[in-house]
Amino acid sequence: MSRPQGPDSGKGALEFLRRFGPGSLVSLGCGRVLLAIDNHVRLMAGLNLDYYVGIDPEPEIVARHEQTFWDEESLAPVLEAAFSRAQGFHERVRVFPSTWAEELYGIECGCVVVQRPLPGYHFEKIIVSMNPDWVLQEGLYGCELQRLPKKLYRRLPRRENPFGLRPYPMRVLTMKWEKNYILWGRMG
Repeated sequence: MSRPQGPDSGKGALEFLRRFGPGSLVSLGCGRVLLAIDNHVRLMAGLNLDYYVGIDPEPEIVARHEQTFWDEESLAPVLEAAFSRAQGFHERVRVFPSTWAEELYGIECGCVVVQRPLPGYHFEKIIVSMNPDWVLQEGLYGCELQRLPKKLYRRLPRRENPFGLRPYPMRVLTMKWEKNYILWGRMG
């Protein structure tokens, strides 16, 4: 499922999120393909959010394919309970290609996900402006870590895992203890 491309794509994301942002999980820089988004689904279900919004500057985003989930078997109970089935989840996916994270400055949402940002890319100001209750960063190996203000967000230790998140499967991980994700919760 791809959405229309072109100069209006960013406008479409803004219009959609102005209307549905507080009930949405927004994936900043989701890439050309929604890939291994199992933890995103766990967050969306745990927070009772209505939409999964993927944005990326790529001219096209493929939102449904055989690698959307990396462990659909273990995710099946979540998909069934929250969305009646995987198809129910896919009906709630909205993607906006040709859209930059910077265009979403000040647009509120329920949760933000940042995956594999390139070195030198910092989204902290954009994330804070979006006022999410939860922020997940995945795919940390070789990527730019986002550092959210400690007075606004608390980085949760691994033992606190309210959504049942699982380590992102990466073959390049060299240490058994490396979990490859960070979850922050809004203070207060």
